[in-house]
Amino acid sequence: MPQYSLSPLALEDIKDIWRYGAATWGLVKTEQYGEKLLDAFDFLAENPNAGQPIDHIRVGYKRHSVGSHLIFYRLGMFACVEVIRILHQSMDSERHLQDR
Repeated sequence: MPQYSLSPLALEDIKDIWRYGAATWGLVKTEQYGEKLLDAFDFLAENPNAGQPIDHIRVGYKRHSVGSHLIFYRLGMFACVEVIRILHQSMDSERHLQDR
């Protein structure tokens, strides 16, 4: 079964998304959005080439859109998808990924 892993920064991103969503939209909608993200991680693990390459930002990285967020990932060792960041589409993703 294909797998994925979340970087420490991706885990922090999820926590931030959860906190903001719960405060803004309520728990039910936040849980639904969280499920969309988890489904997207599973989808990318099964279809690692589904994302758009962003070699102009980071060589080997790809991006996949889910709701208002962009999942940035790469294919790691043993064909495991490594989720690097989950950033809101309005954020300066290039700056956040250059820091990595």
